[in-house]
Amino acid sequence: MVKAWKKRVLREKLRGFFSRSGPLEQNETSDPVQAALLGLDADERAVVVLREIEECSYEDIADALQCRLGQVKSLLFRARAKLQILLRPERAS
Repeated sequence: MVKAWKKRVLREKLRGFFSRSGPLEQNETSDPVQAALLGLDADERAVVVLREIEECSYEDIADALQCRLGQVKSLLFRARAKLQILLRPERAS
C-alpha cells in the first residue's frame, strides 16, 4: 500500500514539473543550478531531482519512471557528467 502511494506521488511530481514550461523556467534562470538543470533532457533532469533533491532510492526512481534500475544509474551518471560541464566556471582568456 505504501509503495503504491509513493509511486503515485513520484509520478505526480514528474508530470509537468520537469517540463521546460514547469516551475524551473517560471523564475527564469537567475540561479546557475536551475539553468544547468534546464540544459538536461527531461529524463536526466527527473533522475537528478528525484535522487539528489528528493533523496529517492534507485528502485523508487525506476518505478516512477517505469524503467530498469540500470537505466536509472546510467541516466544519473550521464546527467551528473553534463551538470559538471554546465556548471564549470568559464576560464579566463
